[in-house]
Amino acid sequence: MSTSLRMGLFGSMFIVLSVVVVAQTPGPVIPYQGFLTNQVGESLGTASLTLLFRIYDSPVGGAVKWEEAQSNVVIIGGRFSVLLGSRTPLPKLDLFSKTVYLGDTVDDGDKSTVDIEMRPRQALVPVVAAYQSSDAM
Repeated sequence: MSTSLRMGLFGSMFIVLSVVVVAQTPGPVIPYQGFLTNQVGESLGTASLTLLFRIYDSPVGGAVKWEEAQSNVVIIGGRFSVLLGSRTPLPKLDLFSKTVYLGDTVDDGDKSTVDIEMRPRQALVPVVAAYQSSDAM
């Protein structure tokens, strides 16, 4: 395994997050984009990785409310894009009526090492208009 990939496990992630949307997949999904870097802030480069996403009820600790592994996520120049909920259905939309927290873990493919969740978790803040529009459906 390359050093930059192993360092990417402990790297930082910047994200762009949209509200829950209904796509042509069964059920709602959340478009999620990120940028992976190593410990010194350099782009992770190009790779195909497994990413694990979890939604918690707390910014630290707390209970896991949902999780999904996405394998073979293409990373180009450190950037990636996934649809959360496309592999494991998201929980009821009521969960998103309050702030929940998204945790991300990069699986480095090495079974002998523990994969560490990146910190801090990303707050998913409810959007009143989007929440109310779900009632209209």
